[in-house]
Amino acid sequence: MNNFHNELSNFVKTRDVNNANRVILNELAKALVSDKESYVEVLRSSGVNVYDGATEDQLIDAFVSNAPNNKQLILGMAYLVNHRNQTVGFDGESEVSDVGVKDAYKIMDEYYNAGGWADAVKSIADVGGQIGGKVMDAQALKKRGASSMLAQQQQARRDLTQSLIAQKQQESAEKLKQGGSTKKLLIIGGITVAVLLIGVGIYFTVKNRKK
Repeated sequence: MNNFHNELSNFVKTRDVNNANRVILNELAKALVSDKESYVEVLRSSGVNVYDGATEDQLIDAFVSNAPNNKQLILGMAYLVNHRNQTVGFDGESEVSDVGVKDAYKIMDEYYNAGGWADAVKSIADVGGQIGGKVMDAQALKKRGASSMLAQQQQARRDLTQSLIAQKQQESAEKLKQGGSTKKLLIIGGITVAVLLIGVGIYFTVKNRKK
C-alpha cells in the first residue's frame, strides 16, 4: 500500500472523518494541478456545469458546493483519487483499489452529509411539524443542521485551497531541481480521462444493482 492508502485506512479505522477527508482533499489538489482534465470531467459527468476556462477556485467551489447532494460526484472523486494511487495486485498488475474507493466514498458521504444528516434533519422536522409543541425544536434542528453542513463545506474549501497551494509550491521546487524541464508534468491526456470515466461508470452501475 502507498502512503495515500495507508493514511486513509488508518483514519478510517479510527473513525477520524475530518483527517480522512483531508487526505482525500490533498489528492484532489494534486489532480487539480497535474490532471485538471480528469477532475473537470468527473464534475461534468456527474451533472455539475463547468465552463471552459474555469479558475481553480471555481473548480474547488464546484466540488464542495455540490458534494452534499450529489452521490455520483463523490463516487467519481473517490475513484479519481484511487485511480491516481493504484495498487499492485497479486498478478503484479496495477489496479484501482476497491477498498480504497469504498473508503473514500464512505468518508466523503459522511463528511458532506450527502443524503445522511440532511435527510435525518428533514425527517425529524417533518415529525416535529405534526406535534405543535415540537415545531420550534424541529426548526432549530434544521437550522443547526444547515449551519453544520455550511461549516463543513467552508472547512473543505480552506483545506483544498491550502493543499493546492502546497502542491504548486512543491511542483515549482521540483521544476527547479530538474532544471526547468516540464516534459514529465505534461504526460497526461485523454487516455486517463477515458479510463477514469469507464471505471466510475462500472462502480456506479454495480452500486445501483446492490440496492
